[in-house]
Amino acid sequence: MMKPTHPLEVVRCLAEDEGTCEFFKPVLQMLRENKMDSDDLREIIMTELGEHHCFDTQPTRKYYPSTVSDYFSIWVDDCGTQMFLKYLIANNRLVVTSFKKDARYA
Repeated sequence: MMKPTHPLEVVRCLAEDEGTCEFFKPVLQMLRENKMDSDDLREIIMTELGEHHCFDTQPTRKYYPSTVSDYFSIWVDDCGTQMFLKYLIANNRLVVTSFKKDARYA
């Protein structure tokens, strides 16, 4: 188990406000495929995501240079499977860059 780079209290505060939380298009597509929306994922981040779900942190390779991404794996009832979730914080915004089935559990 790894500790996320970004404190979850900060992540939860950013997820709470639509104005400080952004989702990449593939994330929104995966939500639609599972009959979910961004509010559902924000709720999961605010209430269910814990440090024990974090399995890695790495410097972000694309898009937001000089940031660090946190990697999580969490069971999501609405998806009926273990899901991979990746986010970063840039300019005081939570940016969810990935949300998909966790291939490690396929």
